[in-house]
Amino acid sequence: MIKTLIGKTIDEIKKIIDNYEKMINEEEYNRDILEELIVYDEIYKQPSRKRCALLPIEAIKKIIN
Repeated sequence: MIKTLIGKTIDEIKKIIDNYEKMINEEEYNRDILEELIVYDEIYKQPSRKRCALLPIEAIKKIIN
């Protein structure tokens, strides 16, 4: 997660986070924006891991705000 966000602007980070959350929640998203985070594309196959996949995003959102 952090590797993907290093060197990005706040706006870019927000866009990445938005697309990541959409991916995890099985909504339409832009694959190109996610870079290495695309490895979580099939997390929906393991619903019990969804919460774990979203934890770093919650922390990053708090830091940004």
